[in-house]
Amino acid sequence: MRRILLDTSDLINVLERKAPVTPDALEDFLISRNAALVLTFTTVLEFVAPVVKTGDFLHFRPLLRRLEHMPILFLSNGHVPMQELKHAAEVFVEEAEYSSIDPYVQRWDETVQLPGESLLKQVVGFRIDDAVYEIWKTNPAAISGHVRHTATLRKVVAEDRSRPSPRASQEENFPNSIRKDLQRSQRYGFTVPEDRVESFANWIYADARRCPGMRLSYDLYHSKLANIDDQPKSGDISDHSLAQCLPYVDAISVDKRTGGYLRNVCQRLETLNPALGYSAKIRVGLKEILLKDL
Repeated sequence: MRRILLDTSDLINVLERKAPVTPDALEDFLISRNAALVLTFTTVLEFVAPVVKTGDFLHFRPLLRRLEHMPILFLSNGHVPMQELKHAAEVFVEEAEYSSIDPYVQRWDETVQLPGESLLKQVVGFRIDDAVYEIWKTNPAAISGHVRHTATLRKVVAEDRSRPSPRASQEENFPNSIRKDLQRSQRYGFTVPEDRVESFANWIYADARRCPGMRLSYDLYHSKLANIDDQPKSGDISDHSLAQCLPYVDAISVDKRTGGYLRNVCQRLETLNPALGYSAKIRVGLKEILLKDL
């Protein structure tokens, strides 16, 4: 089955504006191509984000149910970096080679919890709209979190750009990035000794097939960082989420700006390993997906 991950803006256009196609037409397209939409924690919560201000959940409930009627799969995007790191740490110690992780789960509510720890897994027939409603009622800040994280991203980018030259290269800085990620690793049941972090990070960086989602997100960030005339946008958090999912889907839709950055990143990686095939998965908007016969 072909796996298609849509940008949140495309979900909004189809479900609310019936553009560039109606939900019925999109469903027919998916079925005829033996394809499914991939839904993540991020894209669904961004879709319903206005409910935090409007309080009108009844507007979103039928839209979410219509979405759930389509062929869909669920990808736990927020856990991809840690799942990749955990697997990498295990095979690094064993001096074995990295193999792919499986970031897919059975239901959307499982994308919220740590892998295998959904508190609602035993509830039969628990729909996406039910899960979103519970989040909205108990922790509405989680739904609008991307707004808060965007402000943080802008601050981080400004700090990184203000560092005195010469700045460390992407490769030289990668161990520092891994150290920051490893601060969360104990929640996932693993760690890497401090005296091995640098060699571990260098081993990951040496081959883009190791921790591929993390690597794409990292390179995308540094590609944007290098363009000092380009300031962080409100959708950048979602863009990085899409980037780290790219190795695990067959096509993604992105906006034109992100598509330009991501294609450049992928093409650079593909000069080292043409078999990656990332560039061929990138589409600018749903319309390009519909035009390209998947």
